[in-house]
Amino acid sequence: MSDRHILDLARAAGLAPEWTDAFGKPQQVKPDGLRAILEALGFPCGSEEQARDSQARLAQQESDMVPPLITAEVGQPVALGALRTLAGQSYRIELEDGGQLDGRIADDAGHGIT
Repeated sequence: MSDRHILDLARAAGLAPEWTDAFGKPQQVKPDGLRAILEALGFPCGSEEQARDSQARLAQQESDMVPPLITAEVGQPVALGALRTLAGQSYRIELEDGGQLDGRIADDAGHGIT
């Protein structure tokens, strides 16, 4: 498994493998450290196959996510992604006039409804 693949997987998992410290000096987590962190987070990457599987799982998780805040215009559809993963969850629509609309996503909301 190449260091580049480990760095890519770490970034996809939300890790920051490089940063600049308080003294302005660039820092970087070594690949072995990233591998251990990724393993602890449930994303094994000891082999090419494990890394591919972990990358695919991360991509699937990302595609299923709906952002916590969605802005929209009246009369325009809003893409919500895979609603089946959201069935039963509550939502709140905050209106420009200060009003609110609260509700719950129906269990039969379907897939990819806008």
